Amino acid sequence: MIIHRDVVYAEYENYDPHLTSMDIYKPAELASPAPDKPLLPVIIYIHGGALKIGDKRGVHHKPAFFTQQNYIFISINYRLSPGQPSAPVRHPMHIQDTAAAIAHIYSMIRQHHGNPDRLFIVGHSAGAYLAALIATNPSYLAEHDLPLDILKGVIPIDTAKYDLLPIRRFALLVPDKSWLVQALGQDLLTWQDASPAFHINKQTESNPIPPFLLLYCNSRRDASRAATNFAKRLNKYNHFATAVGYDDKTHLTINRQLGLPHDPPTETIMQFLNERISQLDQDELDHSAE
Repeated sequence: MIIHRDVVYAEYENYDPHLTSMDIYKPAELASPAPDKPLLPVIIYIHGGALKIGDKRGVHHKPAFFTQQNYIFISINYRLSPGQPSAPVRHPMHIQDTAAAIAHIYSMIRQHHGNPDRLFIVGHSAGAYLAALIATNPSYLAEHDLPLDILKGVIPIDTAKYDLLPIRRFALLVPDKSWLVQALGQDLLTWQDASPAFHINKQTESNPIPPFLLLYCNSRRDASRAATNFAKRLNKYNHFATAVGYDDKTHLTINRQLGLPHDPPTETIMQFLNERISQLDQDELDHSAE
């Protein structure tokens, strides 16, 4: 496996560039790829940590697994709340960083033998929330002149933060203890903008929202309910989404065990990815035959 560490995708005055960097993992054979080798699909991973902790290095078995499956795997950092007094971090900075990372990957991934037309997003916990938001609110990628449909599939893993407005009522009762209040503030319009579900409605039905695979732990009732409700909302407005729960996983193990042999969530993800890539390949063949 080839690893490129700490590739900076954006720089901001007073902010640590490590927080706007990524690690790129590639199959070893890309050290000298054959001239006719097809460009590889790309997994972009967004770590969790309540938007206030975590790091791109927390990838466990994922890079080894996905590179063995002939993917390029990229783990991104983003600025974390609350930041510093001289450099605070609040919404929309986390999601703007996510968009900037995706835009950078889209523009340069061919240099690494990756296919910019095969970008998939995976996120865990708060990273799953960011994955859902970047794929439902087109404004963030639009800042980089990119449409939503550069994302070919989205896989949020075990988050309950698809519809933030019901959560806001309880979060404001204990604002000092709520990581969402620390990251978003208290303004209602800000919470609406930050809520993936808010961007799924009749007015946005024509947005090219990518297919969703939502994974969750059955033991986490809030995550289970949130994922199934969000999938139904996406389906209602003619967007593909399916939600799958697991009895034998916790919030930590569903992420840490991803990529291990005989791991059910891993198998579900690979089935989703294989089906998506097959469909995309077929669509390209059909288009070229016209």
